[in-house]
Amino acid sequence: MLFWVSAIVQDEGKKKPWLLAVNTGELTLTSAEKHVDFIKNNHNVLSIWVDKIDEDNNKETIFHECFIDAFGNLK
Repeated sequence: MLFWVSAIVQDEGKKKPWLLAVNTGELTLTSAEKHVDFIKNNHNVLSIWVDKIDEDNNKETIFHECFIDAFGNLK
């Protein structure tokens, strides 16, 4: 089983948000959580999530935080 971290970020000086995806899957949720913390500490995060992919390649989102409302305003 692998855990994949992805985020939508918008850093200062950049007009458009972009997808930041960790290039390697983590073997434990704890390691994935460390990536979440690192990204949140180093980027202006609009949304961040962790997907779990099992041995049959089934994907399930197990963690998601969103920092914008339906109108695109930061919460």
